[in-house]
Amino acid sequence: MASSFNEFAVQSCETCKGRKRACNKVLPSCGYCKRRKLECRYETPQNETSLDAATIPMPPPINLVPTKDIAKRGQGPPPAPLTSPFDALITAKGGVILDQMLQTEVGKISGALGLTWEYISVQFFRFFNRWLPVTFAALLDESLNSYANSRYPPSADLSVFILAITLVTLHLPGESKLKIFPQDMYLTVKTLFGRVQAEVTASTRLVQASLLVSAFEYACGRPDAAWISIGNCAKMAQAIGLYGRERREGIPPGFNLAALEERNVWWCIAIMERVILCEVPHQVLRPTSDYPNLAAPLPSESVPADMGNQMSLQDTPTLSARDAPNISPFGRQAQAAHLLSQLLHLTYIATFSPPEAEAILPKLRSLDHSLQSLLAHTMASTNNNAGSSSSRSESLHLRTGPVAATSIIVRALFTLHEYILAYPIPGKSATDDNNSRAACRTMTRIMIDSANDHYKRLQADDIDSVALSSRYNLRAALRWTADEEEGKILRRLDKA
Repeated sequence: MASSFNEFAVQSCETCKGRKRACNKVLPSCGYCKRRKLECRYETPQNETSLDAATIPMPPPINLVPTKDIAKRGQGPPPAPLTSPFDALITAKGGVILDQMLQTEVGKISGALGLTWEYISVQFFRFFNRWLPVTFAALLDESLNSYANSRYPPSADLSVFILAITLVTLHLPGESKLKIFPQDMYLTVKTLFGRVQAEVTASTRLVQASLLVSAFEYACGRPDAAWISIGNCAKMAQAIGLYGRERREGIPPGFNLAALEERNVWWCIAIMERVILCEVPHQVLRPTSDYPNLAAPLPSESVPADMGNQMSLQDTPTLSARDAPNISPFGRQAQAAHLLSQLLHLTYIATFSPPEAEAILPKLRSLDHSLQSLLAHTMASTNNNAGSSSSRSESLHLRTGPVAATSIIVRALFTLHEYILAYPIPGKSATDDNNSRAACRTMTRIMIDSANDHYKRLQADDIDSVALSSRYNLRAALRWTADEEEGKILRRLDKA
């Protein structure tokens, strides 16, 4: 859907600068001020003329399609510097030049992939965004449409967010002749993200891009890199005011869609920090984000069409309401991550506070009971949703979210019981060890059944419906099976 022709300012308006918001620079009133009916003022009179692409020095192209020799040997000539042509161009128009550079890179990458934005966005909202709902399609379309037919390019933070979306959905159709290594795409996005973060004010779009990059690193088996990225993401979110807004301001009777998106982004950060922390030395590290308290309303990954742009949270189940009906799949993830957060806190306390470690075993037993209870609720929801679907596409939609919550719970149970077996916990008996071994074998059985189910149901372009933490659960299960056939089943999905 095309939008009308818009005039754009060179710099952000005073309101967005003061509130540290992303400004789309539309004249006479930017999108942020217009939606909130605020006065929109720019620092200087705007009499800019349109950009002449021929006068803007463009960066050397990024080679996203390696040659055969590079593909074979994993080496090649050093890449050309990405940003050197712009080093002397940090002027009043520097932001516009950066925007133009990112727009050019998006175009080059899209051309190299041979994929349209329509295909990428459908894949993203069909799978990944259901597992980690960082944005709403309506808001993203609004952001993109605000630049349609404009002589100014999209903002750099929006472009890098689009590149991050492309990164996490980089599964080429079978008929595509171009093969782009995900590692090359990842390095490109990381480089461009670093450039944008260094030059523009932190924004929700930049936080969302960082969140997707950390999820990609985690899914690719790089939890150390993911931990650094998610920590950076959480600090940016704190800087722009996403952190703890509900605790400071309370929950208003109506939430507009933009506020609901920001709320979901913070939930995504809190969940991802705990999930990633499981794979790094969690006994000595702490999350940057605080987890919402038990009275906090659960998040939602979807917006009912009949509710328009105003959302009410008054009747939303809270974090403590595990037995409440109609809890969304993302809400179940939030509940699972809350229990995981308690587990990580207990292991941290046991490391640094020996007196409190004396009472850790009863707390671990209680947490084990809570996790198993939530697992039963979540798996029942998964089976009911799958059985009620009328098509393969609908089934994948209904299964993606609950499977992600189940994956977090299984990861927490593996972590809990392997911790009991590995450490000399005060008061631990042989019965506790035996119970933990039995629990790990049960989780292994669940993973074997899940791997069989996924392998039968999924096609090549449906791999995004597999929860990102599944890789770590599969490898944990491999430690607890000696059966060769079961090992093959687990490794088959791990390779996918």
